[in-house]
Parts: sequence; C-alpha cells; structure tokens
Amino acid sequence: MGIQTIMIIILLPLLLQTSMMSLMMMTMMMMMMMMMMMMMMMMMMMMMMMMMMMMMMMMVMMMMMMMTMMMMMMMMKTTTTMTMMMMMMMMMMMMMMMIMMMMMMLMMMLMMMMMMMMMMMMMMMMMMMMMMMMMMMMMMMMMMMMMMMMMVMMMMMMMMMMMMMMMMMMMMMMMMMMI
Repeated sequence: MGIQTIMIIILLPLLLQTSMMSLMMMTMMMMMMMMMMMMMMMMMMMMMMMMMMMMMMMMVMMMMMMMTMMMMMMMMKTTTTMTMMMMMMMMMMMMMMMIMMMMMMLMMMLMMMMMMMMMMMMMMMMMMMMMMMMMMMMMMMMMMMMMMMMMVMMMMMMMMMMMMMMMMMMMMMMMMMMI
C-alpha cells in the first residue's frame, strides 16, 4: 500500500499537464510549514522573555517597598503594630507574586509542549494536503484559545495587583491617622 501511494505521488505531476504547477504547490506547502514553525518559535521566545521581564519588575518593586517599610520603622524607632502589619502584607504579596509567576511558567511549558506536538503532527500530515489544511485550521483555533487563556490570566493578575495596591493605600492612610 505504502509503495503504491509513493508511486502515485511521484507519478501524479507527470500525469497532470501542469506538472510544474503541482510541484510548485508542493514546494509552497513546504515553505508554509517552515514559516509556521518559525512563527511558533518566535512567539514562544517572546512569551518567555515577557515572563522574565515581569518577574524582574515584580522583584524590584517588592524590594523597594520593603526598603520603604524598613525606613519607616527606623524613623519611628518603635515597631508599631501598623508597621508590622505592613510588613506582613509585603510578605504576602511576595508570596502571591511567586505563586503567580510559577503558574505562568507552567502554562508556558504546557503551551510549548502542545506546540511541539502540533509540529510533529503537521510534519506527519505533510503529504496529505487536505489533512494538512485541517490541521492548520485546528492549529489556528488552538492558538486563539491559548491567547485567550493568557489574556484572562493577565487580567486576573492585574486585578490582584490593583487590589493589593488599594489595600496598601488604605494601610498607609490608617498609619498616617494614627501618627
């Protein structure tokens, strides 16, 4: 069966008048595949970079906040309950950030895996044009879904951050009042 199919594939262009055309089509398909793969790789890289950047930013922010807290404590000389609370809050935030980052990383890994799997599948299906088209469509769908998921995650994170900030502000206000 396999040999027959191979023979057919080889002979098809010869049978067709527009043999050149068919060959070109094949080459085009190959090119498309390559392009797709490249795009995927690029995207993955970009995502990873973004993650790293975000992590760094978070860390810096946290450090700064901690420093401010310390300074405050120094100024006051006394370790008031408020300052302590603030410190606790900081710690909590740190933990949260860490967890979130971990989650994100995991997501990234999963996505990568999926993409790799898709690549393999695509390679397998190269010969079967129709199948390939189907796969492409599916791929697009998957990508969209993933993007959506990422967006949602980002949104959630933003919300969390906002909440935290608000809390911090409130704390500060209270502190001022106390002082």
